[in-house]
Amino acid sequence: MRTPLLRIAGVGIAGTALLVGGLTSTAGTAAPAAPRAASSDRAERAAAAPRFVFTDSFGTGTAPAQPPWSHRNPPPQNTTTCTTRATEPFKRSRSRSTDAVTPVGGHELRLLVKRRRCADGSHVHRTGQIGTENTFHLDPALSRRWVVSARMKVPKTSGNFSALWTRAVSGAGNPNEVDIVESFGADAACPLRTNFYRTYETDGFKRQVCLSTRAGVPRRPWAAFHTYTMVWRPGVSTVIKIDGRKVYEYGRRATPDNLSFVILSNLLNNGKRVRGGTAAQSDLEVAWVKALGY
Repeated sequence: MRTPLLRIAGVGIAGTALLVGGLTSTAGTAAPAAPRAASSDRAERAAAAPRFVFTDSFGTGTAPAQPPWSHRNPPPQNTTTCTTRATEPFKRSRSRSTDAVTPVGGHELRLLVKRRRCADGSHVHRTGQIGTENTFHLDPALSRRWVVSARMKVPKTSGNFSALWTRAVSGAGNPNEVDIVESFGADAACPLRTNFYRTYETDGFKRQVCLSTRAGVPRRPWAAFHTYTMVWRPGVSTVIKIDGRKVYEYGRRATPDNLSFVILSNLLNNGKRVRGGTAAQSDLEVAWVKALGY
């Protein structure tokens, strides 16, 4: 029998040990081997069953469950500061993520972009960004194939950009980043993109690929929910799929091989403004997230 799902406020994690206080361990525990099936079909299905399972369909609560999620606000002062000067690499948005910009309701997570007026009359934005850095990791030592998927409706607006992505834990080794999908809205020359960064802090060896020009990619992804997937074979290959169809593959050189975690974000480029739609159309809507280790 497979290890049953361990439930944490609507989140299922199988093959991961729970610690006292509701925190999950960063390394999974292998599920018992499936019994030998009577038929070859049953045996094949058992062999294909994931050994590690992370799922969240956002069925309870009014904000993402903590754990496994936590807000990402590097550096820490981002939660209170009103300065607009960028301190992250490449003028990336400071997310200032809180429960207020990551509401859960109706079996859906929404990552918002909210404008905030500062005392000096300028404006900054609070934007949703959550990750599993402290609780659930994709560990190459435990599984040689990981599948990360999310069912999402990306924003129509531009200026902000939303993403499903992974990063190396604690910057270990080369802090590799894979943007499974990154959306830039209806006004962008390339609405959907996938990216790879080998060295996050210096932008060394990057690959940026426009998906919107490829066959099988939705032309108006903000009009409906779609399923975005990464099939990661650490150190071998990374396949990107949309609605089950392969749209791009990274080779060995552009494939991470170290411990990573999952991130959902809806950020705003520093100094940019949301444009091209209503406030609701600037939301990233997420129906569910899964990470499976085989």
